[in-house]
Amino acid sequence: MVYLTPFTEPEFEHYLSYAVKEYGEEIAKSGHRSAEAAQTQARQQYQELFPQRLESPDQYIFSIEDDSIGQKVGLIWFGVMRQGEKKRAFVYDVRIQPEFRRRGYGEQAFILLEEKVRALGLHEIGLHVFGHNQGARALYQKLGYAETNIQMSKQIS
Repeated sequence: MVYLTPFTEPEFEHYLSYAVKEYGEEIAKSGHRSAEAAQTQARQQYQELFPQRLESPDQYIFSIEDDSIGQKVGLIWFGVMRQGEKKRAFVYDVRIQPEFRRRGYGEQAFILLEEKVRALGLHEIGLHVFGHNQGARALYQKLGYAETNIQMSKQIS
């Protein structure tokens, strides 16, 4: 059985040790920022979202665990976003460890996420996916997520 457990402080510290850097790399890969500017943006965004670390309001980060194998296989993090009077959940990160990918853990984590979101009284989940991440896009479409905004660009030399 797969379940979600809240992150501990050591897990959060470990997560930050690589997540900020990797997010900056993804921003740079999208072609909209230099590597240095992308890293600065990533650090600022994580600081804004987690000003009180795990005690930050409206931020929920969980380990994805499979008790049948007794291991943590990944993580999922969402926050509550406010847009005027409307509130919705927004998935900031989902990661499945490479050796556990393509086994349905991502799909199961999103189903469990829906339960957490409903328990908070929310009725919508949003997320961002980089265009080059075809695997994630396929998973989200399979789960019923619809593209709501598509940005495109072309490099001119």
